[in-house]
Amino acid sequence: MAAPEGVGGSILEQKERVRASLLMERDAQLRTPAVRVFVKGMEQRRLSKQGWTSVFSVMRYGRELAQKLREARAAPDGPNRHALLRQVIDPYLQFVDGESICEETGLRLADLWRYFRHTWATSYTNAPGRKFWILVRDRAAKYHPVIGIAAFGNAVVQLGPRDEWIGWMPKPFLSRLKQEASRDWALWLQKAADEMAEAVYCADLVKENLISRKELEDPTDEAIERLQKFAVVERKKHDATPQADLHKFDEYVTTEEDWLTRAHSHLFRAKRAEALARVLQVRKGLKKAGFEGATKDSLLKVLSDPAGRRAVEIVLRNVKATRIGINMLEITICGAVSPYNALLGGKLVAMLLTSPEVVQEYERRYRKAYSLIASSTAGRAV
Repeated sequence: MAAPEGVGGSILEQKERVRASLLMERDAQLRTPAVRVFVKGMEQRRLSKQGWTSVFSVMRYGRELAQKLREARAAPDGPNRHALLRQVIDPYLQFVDGESICEETGLRLADLWRYFRHTWATSYTNAPGRKFWILVRDRAAKYHPVIGIAAFGNAVVQLGPRDEWIGWMPKPFLSRLKQEASRDWALWLQKAADEMAEAVYCADLVKENLISRKELEDPTDEAIERLQKFAVVERKKHDATPQADLHKFDEYVTTEEDWLTRAHSHLFRAKRAEALARVLQVRKGLKKAGFEGATKDSLLKVLSDPAGRRAVEIVLRNVKATRIGINMLEITICGAVSPYNALLGGKLVAMLLTSPEVVQEYERRYRKAYSLIASSTAGRAV
């Protein structure tokens, strides 16, 4: 075995090399017995309300589509041609939800999505966390053929170009704060630091004399170190007795008592001690730098002091972690299937992902969803 001799070539050639290497893993997955049974079952004709159907029913015949496009293109440019084109392809979004069934074929929407996912260059994996799948269908043809598929999933934590574009890189962010120093930015820092503190339940830690009320307001290095050591001890206890039942998500966990029970587990006592130590580091750093209120002068004092800058970095990381866990999703799958992929169908799918329907679907699915980690750390529903 050897690496290819040339690593240059056009963009298309480079893409083809990557695709070829990915296909090895995907093809290996397609050869596994479970996937072979699934594919064969999807391609098997079955009787539905619409007659005999299979997954092939939702694949548009390319020659028929090409002929209709030629007829539409033969018309003079203007309203008449546009009307004809709308009759050739009429896309709409269909969200894959649980056991929902395709009204056109009687097949599960999730199975339709998964079948076409297996045609991608990468192997299919089902990742945990927030996610939802989307089919883009064409109501202009019988059985509403699939134009393409898409999916959203949890955003990865570290992604340099994205973080730089948003403004989450520490050095550029500190430079920006200095250039744009204002009362508004000082208010942002104060609010973000307060939100960090409010997100940590610590009543039991105070009751056990691990930390005093005075140290919460006026932190010391000793108090921070004490919390960090306590976290190590609690993690060891968690490793010895995992308390797995308390760490599984349960949609019926809604009361404060339920979340407090989880908060008192060894794992979350460790997490809370670590989080509280970071809160105290921020408070100590801001106080040392002279941050006495939400003013421009106070912010400039913070930015001119090493401890102050370190506190801002900790706050920034916390803001990023919160936003990634709640406010952001990534497009994990996006593309068209044949024959629509030859008609810029992938770009159509990408544009449809910015539509109001997608925003509404995310809100419908997650507006009442609780974060297991955030809620167990705060000791209340988050």
